[in-house]
Amino acid sequence: MNKKSKKFILYFFIFCFLLLTLTGCSTNDDDENVLKDKIKSEISYLDTRLIGMLNSANGISLENYIVKAEEINEEETSSGSVNKSSSDSQNDNSSESSKEGEGEDNAKETIESDFNEVKYKMEGNEILLQNRNIDWNLLKSEIEKLYSSWTTIVLDLYKINISNDDILAFNKDLDVAIQAIKSEDKVQTLNSLSKLYSYIPKFSIAFNNNKISNIYQTKSNLLNAYVLVEQDNITELQKQLSNAEQAFLPIVNDITSQNNNQSNINKAYILIKELQNYTNTDDKDVFYIKYKNLIQELNNIE
Repeated sequence: MNKKSKKFILYFFIFCFLLLTLTGCSTNDDDENVLKDKIKSEISYLDTRLIGMLNSANGISLENYIVKAEEINEEETSSGSVNKSSSDSQNDNSSESSKEGEGEDNAKETIESDFNEVKYKMEGNEILLQNRNIDWNLLKSEIEKLYSSWTTIVLDLYKINISNDDILAFNKDLDVAIQAIKSEDKVQTLNSLSKLYSYIPKFSIAFNNNKISNIYQTKSNLLNAYVLVEQDNITELQKQLSNAEQAFLPIVNDITSQNNNQSNINKAYILIKELQNYTNTDDKDVFYIKYKNLIQELNNIE
């Protein structure tokens, strides 16, 4: 075998080795990106669920409108019965051929009557229009759904560079939250849910995206302040709002973020500063209104 043939074979093997290596790296990178995207969605799910439960403890919803079911009163039902009776008396004078279809018509009337027993309407969902009664059945349902989802999420978290201690601690605090909701203890429920949320910024750090982590950290400090309103602990509340501002400042100073979400960032920062002026423990609605608007602005920052 001459030198040219030997060189050709050597180059061929080198080429094959590089091709296999690069292809393998590309496949591994793709798999890792898919896993990270999945976990980002799962963390976003935790964010939405936990904030939703914390809000529902004070009758707060981020939706602008809610749909309410309302039963028809007895007068409307009686009126319907009179009309039906009148219609039946007229049907007595009809021909035999029309009577053959009475069974089908009556069935339709029964179905229509069932549907008409409840009517739905949209109402404004502003803070001042809502009561502060807790729907414990809703919270119990939501915490069970969260627990079911967590058993799947935790398997993915173990696959990436996230502290095992944080994962185990979240699982332990989730048990505490379930117990608090089961016993219908509002203060403990708020405390345990806000503590669960505090793990989200830690989980998001694994993605090496400071912006996402800063937004979650801002929300976490804000939720801590939201919980402290219920306890009238103004000193600690002010501390948490100051921490929220510090977590948000890197986003304010990030030129890239400003170009994409300047309006939302400006509004969010103004609302943080306004919340820091909250001192009147007798008017929690003022805090809740600004809190709700701030959460909405933070949700709109990408």
